[in-house]
Amino acid sequence: IFMARLLAVLFGLGVVFLAYLIAKKISLSEQIALLFTAIVAFQPMFSITAAQVNIDIALVFAFSLFLYAGACILKDGLNTKNALLALFAALLGFFSKGPGIILVVMLYPLFAWGAYQLLRLPKKQFLIRLIGTTILLFVLAFLVVPKNYFIDITRSSTQSHFQSPIISIGKYLDKTLTPGGLRDTTLSYWGHFGWLDHALPDWSLTIIVVTSIIGFSGTLWYLFSRKNLEYLPERKYIIFFFGMIFALQIAIRFYDWRVFDYSGQILIGQPGRYFLPNLIAHILIIVTGLGFLFREKNKFFFLMKILA
Repeated sequence: IFMARLLAVLFGLGVVFLAYLIAKKISLSEQIALLFTAIVAFQPMFSITAAQVNIDIALVFAFSLFLYAGACILKDGLNTKNALLALFAALLGFFSKGPGIILVVMLYPLFAWGAYQLLRLPKKQFLIRLIGTTILLFVLAFLVVPKNYFIDITRSSTQSHFQSPIISIGKYLDKTLTPGGLRDTTLSYWGHFGWLDHALPDWSLTIIVVTSIIGFSGTLWYLFSRKNLEYLPERKYIIFFFGMIFALQIAIRFYDWRVFDYSGQILIGQPGRYFLPNLIAHILIIVTGLGFLFREKNKFFFLMKILA
């Protein structure tokens, strides 16, 4: 237990250090990177997750390391060092907890982008090779990976509680996409400490949610605008971060739906701590949007101090 506790502290410290390295890698200034790191370090649910004996913190570290490796590939290209770093992060995530399989899946588009930048082939020629490689990898995975593994992760051997998948998905969305359900997920992401019988106050959560929505909207505006601001990260990094968040969301909600499909009940749900592995990507997306809306580096720096 003592060794597990020590590892939890080291993994948590590693996430904080990686937050700083990622911010610097995507060309944020020293001051902005430090303030961003402080915001990540004191995110309430992350702090408590790193302060207990729980495998979740290993998964958060694995995702953070993968984000750093991805940022390195996007900036410096696909070399041996960056490829091994991404591969190590994916393996660490895979052997820590179920959602870690997402890192193994995300290796492919990340390496594909790196190969495209490295080979510099015409787009049509590269696309043909990419399709062929994708088909080959699917066939190899089907032949090599034990069938029981695919059955277990998809729960395809279970009998549905509903008449059709469409009805099942509809019922599932009715039960999960409710104001109460979304609030519970948001609250447990930012700080609902069940074992302490305590949670963040509602007014605090409201400020966080409003700030997040504004930041998210600003990031979307930034992605579709032609205006470039030198103090913000390039759009390719933001797209990568969005991809990581989207992949984890799909995986968690798919698994939750599969359990609902055969049981007819929400047995797992979507506690916010399940989404903590992408904490760094999430906060970066929010602050990028806010920085774009403020349009000036000094104002952005002042805002970051307020957020911190």
